[in-house]
Amino acid sequence: MATLREIRDRIFAAGDYLWEEDEPRPGSVEELFENPDVQEEGTHSALDVYRFIGQSDQDDFGTVKHLTADELTAAFGTQKPSPADYERLVAANGLPYDKPRWSAGCAFLYQDGKAVELAIWGHTGD
Repeated sequence: MATLREIRDRIFAAGDYLWEEDEPRPGSVEELFENPDVQEEGTHSALDVYRFIGQSDQDDFGTVKHLTADELTAAFGTQKPSPADYERLVAANGLPYDKPRWSAGCAFLYQDGKAVELAIWGHTGD
């Protein structure tokens, strides 16, 4: 499984974030976040989150929090959701999310009892 840093690096390298197409793209993530528009509006991507917090910690700018066992069960009907379970909730617009902008929720996704993916979802930008 990829780390959050690896995910962010892939998004940046692919240019898969909000950017004015007529402007040259920045050369680094650090340079990207020096842009006043990005500071105000974010990138509308996982670049806007950069640290995991504990389940009892307060959601804040740039944070990602794992769902609790109760939240997993309420959302997915199990504490070990599969990638297919996740896709069903995405399609139904049913992912649990009551966090502030520029933060995210996440859950490990399981196949045959083994964690195979980390799903991250949230709200950045508008």
